Amino acid sequence: MAERKPIEAILIGLALLAVLALGLYPLMAPVTPPPAAPAPIIYDRTQLLADLDAAGFTLGDPAFIRIFKRERRLEVWLQNADGRFALFRPYDICYFSGGLGPKLREGDRQAPEGFYRVALPQLNPKSRHHLAFISAFPTPSTRA
Repeated sequence: MAERKPIEAILIGLALLAVLALGLYPLMAPVTPPPAAPAPIIYDRTQLLADLDAAGFTLGDPAFIRIFKRERRLEVWLQNADGRFALFRPYDICYFSGGLGPKLREGDRQAPEGFYRVALPQLNPKSRHHLAFISAFPTPSTRA
């Protein structure tokens, strides 16, 4: 029995060493720093500002948007210095949900038709150039 004691001591020592090594492993593992916060998106508006200036407008002028579904065309009209609205730029629409005709109920996938006021709080600050906004559908004219 005296012969087993050194083996038992060695096995116990190895077991303790293994437990110690496994217990310290998380402390020895390389520490990865937390991911950095994404950099804020900054859009280059140089060309937009130049186009506005060339057309006699400034960024922030009151705007009127006119959409023609059949023609798949969106027009941006801006108010100029004399208070009149003038066409700034047309855009082609590549796709819209629903078909021609008015929106009849929520969820029908139709684009609303009519006149809608869009105030500053309705603009989506996380979209490029505030292109996304919340429309106030239905309006009193569309409820009738």
